[in-house]
Amino acid sequence: MAQGDNPAQERQLDHKAIVVKELCDLYFADLKAGLILGKGGRPKKASTIVTDTGRIERHIIPLIGTRRAKDLTKADINKVLKDIHLFQYRA
Repeated sequence: MAQGDNPAQERQLDHKAIVVKELCDLYFADLKAGLILGKGGRPKKASTIVTDTGRIERHIIPLIGTRRAKDLTKADINKVLKDIHLFQYRA
């Protein structure tokens, strides 16, 4: 154990790590408050908010909503994108 390391504290922080769904909920709150900007540096339009919310609720949350955001890898994101692509073109 390196000097200054606190395994108990690290486990506690690891346990409290934010999951993707919580991160999405924070994004939704900021989106509705007009804090997420779209093109031209203006708040996103209502129709864009509906589209973004639907995509996140249909795809992101079901696929990785329970995963800790800090543990996601590039491979995880690529798999999500592949799954979304397959979902959209499934017959």
